[in-house]
Amino acid sequence: MKEHDIKTLFGRKVAIDASMSIYQFLVAVRQKDGTMLMNENGDVTSHLMGFFFRTLRMVDHGIKPMYVFDGKPPDLKGGVLAKRFATRNAAAEAEAEAKEVGTTEDIDKLARRQVKPTRQHNEECRRLLGLMGIPFLIAPGEAEAQCAELARAGKVYAAGSEDMDTLTFNSPLLLRHLTFSEAKKAPISEINLKVVLEELDMTMERFIELCILLGCDYLEPAKGIGPKTALKLMREHGSLEAIESFVRGKMAEKVADAQAEAGIEPEEIESDEEDKAPPSPDVDMDLESEDGYEKRVAADMSGDEEEMEGAGTSSKASKKKKVVVGIKGGMQLPEYWPWREAKEVFMKPDVTPGDDLELDWKRPDIEGLVQFLCREKGFAEDRVRNGCTRLEKMLGAKQQGRLDSFFKPTGVVTSSKTASSKAGDSKGKGGAKRKVSLFECLETDTGRLIRSS
Repeated sequence: MKEHDIKTLFGRKVAIDASMSIYQFLVAVRQKDGTMLMNENGDVTSHLMGFFFRTLRMVDHGIKPMYVFDGKPPDLKGGVLAKRFATRNAAAEAEAEAKEVGTTEDIDKLARRQVKPTRQHNEECRRLLGLMGIPFLIAPGEAEAQCAELARAGKVYAAGSEDMDTLTFNSPLLLRHLTFSEAKKAPISEINLKVVLEELDMTMERFIELCILLGCDYLEPAKGIGPKTALKLMREHGSLEAIESFVRGKMAEKVADAQAEAGIEPEEIESDEEDKAPPSPDVDMDLESEDGYEKRVAADMSGDEEEMEGAGTSSKASKKKKVVVGIKGGMQLPEYWPWREAKEVFMKPDVTPGDDLELDWKRPDIEGLVQFLCREKGFAEDRVRNGCTRLEKMLGAKQQGRLDSFFKPTGVVTSSKTASSKAGDSKGKGGAKRKVSLFECLETDTGRLIRSS
């Protein structure tokens, strides 16, 4: 991974995960009291403020951004999204309680946990981008998968997202922190998938399996398997299929030990793992196709766990009472863990072929932006017009080509020893690049890091 200043990306085209950005702006762009930005009519404007000014920042540095919005989520994601919906409900209840006895900080944290991009947020952001002259598209499936496709097709230099699944979707280059505020002074992280695979000594297929083991949006997470353990298991067993067999064997041994210790007959044993079946297809799910995070919402999540379990019991209940033996500690996999289906989503995502798409940056519609942002949303007109001037100057002018575009790779491979010695000189000024170990950056959706020992 390389870390460098945003100015070093001058002249680059980047495909940005818009759905991730909307969520990021709704959480981060806030007033001093912690509430979302709103106009006098009570309309939320955090997402528009973020999109307008963060896009301007990129354009000011010569970057040509384009945005990709989420389409329909894979069916496999339904269970995870339903749980996120339940988590938001729990946060809402906790916030109400915190307002009685909690601190301002507690209330703010709980409020941010309830953030949910809506269809209106998506539509307003697309309207804004159209007026700015910034190209965008709605992916047939996951936005990060479409960003990766655009990068593979050479339509853009890299995909821009905070979601490390973008690498799992086979994006040659991933840029992180691109949409962070300038005040954070966070360097741009550039992750090269080819280098990642070389350092891990893995094929793309094995890398996808490693990422699934560490956790992704489509499966319940494995327990007791951290980054170092996952990497060790993959190197020892060679495939996720073999790892699953190994871990389930260990789980069975623990149940057998518990059985022997308790003096319980085998037929009386039940594991306390989660249900073997996936979420019931009869559950009413509401599809919000353009929401990058909670596209499917369970219609009725009100009952507590005991009531839900009780609802399924009747006269058909087993005559013989079974004893539940829990598996405590160690490596555990959910009973229902369709990793093969998740792997298929990563290897064959639903995307529009990059070769079928043309990206066109246009001059901004200044009066249209003033009407939308100032007249309708209450933005300061002088700031909007100033931003339009900057936008028109950078997007309308013919950009100077990058020097590296005149040279082609020679195929010479630098030895790891030489590369590491060059990486040591990391305190350069301005746009100097800094090499960072892969294990400092390889992160899954669960927020865990693989770090070198």
